[in-house]
Amino acid sequence: MIAIINTSPTPQVSGTCDYEVRINRQVITRFQHRREDGPAKCLRLAADAVDQARQQRFIEFVAAVVEDR
Repeated sequence: MIAIINTSPTPQVSGTCDYEVRINRQVITRFQHRREDGPAKCLRLAADAVDQARQQRFIEFVAAVVEDR
């Protein structure tokens, strides 16, 4: 299951909230979103955060491989 979870300490109707993108129970990435910007923007931000996290993991992988040489 893919989920976008609001992890803000107190639920807010407006303002910036903290979110996590999870696959099952594994946290893939975290991002922030202003609730008043709507759900479509939240989904776009989540997708962008996932892409950025994937790029970062790839960069770290390549650096580890180069370091092992």
